[in-house]
Amino acid sequence: MRKYLCDEYKTVALLGSFGKQYDLMTEVAKKLISNGFDVLVPKLNGIKKDNSGFLILNGDENKSEELLEDDYLDNCLMADCVYVCNKDGYIGGTVSFELGTLQCYGQEVFFMEEPRDVLIRKLIPSHHTSDIDDFISQLEMRNIYIRAFYDDFLEDPTKLCKPFGLIKKRISSSCCEHYYK
Repeated sequence: MRKYLCDEYKTVALLGSFGKQYDLMTEVAKKLISNGFDVLVPKLNGIKKDNSGFLILNGDENKSEELLEDDYLDNCLMADCVYVCNKDGYIGGTVSFELGTLQCYGQEVFFMEEPRDVLIRKLIPSHHTSDIDDFISQLEMRNIYIRAFYDDFLEDPTKLCKPFGLIKKRISSSCCEHYYK
């Protein structure tokens, strides 16, 4: 997750059913990378084996399913946001579990398509559903906004504080203190 609200979106984690969406996830990852974003997960080195319905990627054969899931979720939480590759609205059981965990931690999640599952659909804002090109555009526009907003902040921190009744000292010790370094 972005540590500070004023941080740009630079890293993305992808979720999706490896059995049904891995090729799509690979295409999406390559598109994100070509547009300057880092994709933390999944690894793009192919599926190695199936352990009773749990797909293992190349290089992960010697890790337990629990450790692999923990590592995957850790990467999702470290990412600035998560993008769910859910062609035809499909979200499997593991992805549902991962989404629940990410929801608990407040991670920002976007979806390629509206999920079929009505309960998951109710959890997401409508602007968090878009194809990959629109998603990339959204991230780029947010980054432009964030840079412009904090360029103004650096120029005159009190200008942004006045409408909110905040004082300069309070703002300088808030989420944007690293811009003073």
